[in-house]
Amino acid sequence: MRRILCSSVILVTLMLGCSDPGSKLRGGAVAVPKWDALEKLTSDELLYPIEMSAMRNDWKGVKAAVTKPEFKAAVDAFATAEIPSEFATDARKSAKDEAVKHYRALIKEAEGKGAPKVLKAEYEAAKKSMAEVQKPDTGK
Repeated sequence: MRRILCSSVILVTLMLGCSDPGSKLRGGAVAVPKWDALEKLTSDELLYPIEMSAMRNDWKGVKAAVTKPEFKAAVDAFATAEIPSEFATDARKSAKDEAVKHYRALIKEAEGKGAPKVLKAEYEAAKKSMAEVQKPDTGK
């Protein structure tokens, strides 16, 4: 009886044309923002040490990672890079500016006192802004 019921459900699903919900993502209906400065700043090489240290509440590790010249250079390059026209929106521009502001505050705090609460707040704010920068365009 269960086999008949399962077979019926599958048959009805196929007949009604239900599709894979992820097919829209794979079908090109969503444009994921990409440009060189964004790719560099979000690379595993730069962000992995910061993220892992933050997850372990290792604020000395965060300080060490964000004060590296490579990270500072990536933030500066991201700040001055133009968002490609196909991804340029007011919301993305605003989020990019916010991310740069928070990353620079994070670097400044890390070079100074390095208070864990401030480091955490700035890093979380930068991550939130970067998520908005990287949010796929749904074509709507």
